[in-house]
Amino acid sequence: MLIGVAASEYAWPCSCEMSPPEKEFAGADAVVEAQVLDVDRGYIRLAWCRIRGFFGADIYSDDFDAACGIRATVAVHQRWKGPESTTVRIATGRDGGDCGVPFQAGESYLLYLRQVNPSLFATNICVRPLPYEMAAADREALSRLTSGGE
Repeated sequence: MLIGVAASEYAWPCSCEMSPPEKEFAGADAVVEAQVLDVDRGYIRLAWCRIRGFFGADIYSDDFDAACGIRATVAVHQRWKGPESTTVRIATGRDGGDCGVPFQAGESYLLYLRQVNPSLFATNICVRPLPYEMAAADREALSRLTSGGE
């Protein structure tokens, strides 16, 4: 019961404006097209974050998603920037008001990622996560950026 009460106190709306792919590319640590292999909702991790928040810990840092959000493991199919690994772990919010990406296992996305630590990246809906079928324009822009031609 305590967890449910604490969780309801910590929600805020997501509001953002997406930047063009060129700007997202420049600010990203990694840019990949990948298929979601697994989504870990991390309910125990969330409960622990909420308990800490209830007792006064600052859980609203820039790394809230990495500490308290969901985690997806993705298989990288194409890379424009970032590490050479074939799988990547990604943290994001829990959907809705916290700007989390609603990852679905089996779906493919073009993702602009920020590195949180050596084994974890983060993203949210404000940095152009695009389902594969909607990413053609971004793929063209990324090809131009990485081939040196504009």
